[in-house]
Amino acid sequence: MEAVRLYGIGDLRVESVAEPAIAAGQVRLWGLVAPSIPLDAVPQTYDHLIKGKSPYLKSVIQP
Repeated sequence: MEAVRLYGIGDLRVESVAEPAIAAGQVRLWGLVAPSIPLDAVPQTYDHLIKGKSPYLKSVIQP
């Protein structure tokens, strides 16, 4: 399980990174999301989450 830190939000963890979910862009997250951040602003793709290509990502934290 990978942990993802988003600016101003805190830690989120990738719950499912199975290939079908990645292909469908349905990587699931759990964690706290600030109410002021719309959920559609949270990156949902493998590239954004795991490879750190999103402007929302501060760092990708290895378990």
